[in-house]
Amino acid sequence: MRRQHVAYGMLVVTVAAIVCAALSAISPVAVAQSISIAGQVVDHTGSGMPGVVAMAIPQAGGDARTVVSGTNGTYTFEDLPDGVYRIDFDIPGFDVTRRNRVSVRAGETARVDVTMLVTTICECVDNWRRLGQSKPRLTTQMGQVVDASGRPLPHARLEIIGPVGPETVYASREGRFQIRLAEADAWPLTARDSGFGAVTIEVSGRTRAPLLFRLPNAETRTLPAVERLRRPCCLDLFTNLGP
Repeated sequence: MRRQHVAYGMLVVTVAAIVCAALSAISPVAVAQSISIAGQVVDHTGSGMPGVVAMAIPQAGGDARTVVSGTNGTYTFEDLPDGVYRIDFDIPGFDVTRRNRVSVRAGETARVDVTMLVTTICECVDNWRRLGQSKPRLTTQMGQVVDASGRPLPHARLEIIGPVGPETVYASREGRFQIRLAEADAWPLTARDSGFGAVTIEVSGRTRAPLLFRLPNAETRTLPAVERLRRPCCLDLFTNLGP
């Protein structure tokens, strides 16, 4: 019986030694290599901003990865596949800040710090009355902007030159938007996005099917490193879907 206890004790010591050796082989450097992108989000005073949603998608389109900044504004993306990404930083009350052409390579951490700018406050006017027109009955239509493979394009830009003049809005984080149109007339609606070609569809209140913009890939090397996506002030035709 005593020999059995001794053998069991030796087995436990041997297993413990193997586990310790395996744990010691995982160095801090190896753990750090899993962080693909890291940085801090601050306001114009340099103070860290918690609760900012950061979305990373491949620059040429693909599935989005989302994280939220912590109490001091720091954030990390872990284990992203190698490639070139764009990152959108979004929080209510501030314009969306976009960082283009962020390179991710295995074993390296890309540092991306951003400064968020407060959305401009403006006074809205009744454009229909300004033009001497009565507001017609408008029909609401849903739409979405996607890449060539059908994956959503967050914060894609929608532009229309309608009866009250040009109007611009950015799609939601899922690439969705709503627009209100009269049945009597048709207007050109254009969708575009950083690194993608523009697509224009003629729309009116008579259209019943959901609007789908499938944007083709375009040149990305000439994109600016930083873009500020200004939130619209007053909307006559579009309905803001929020983030």
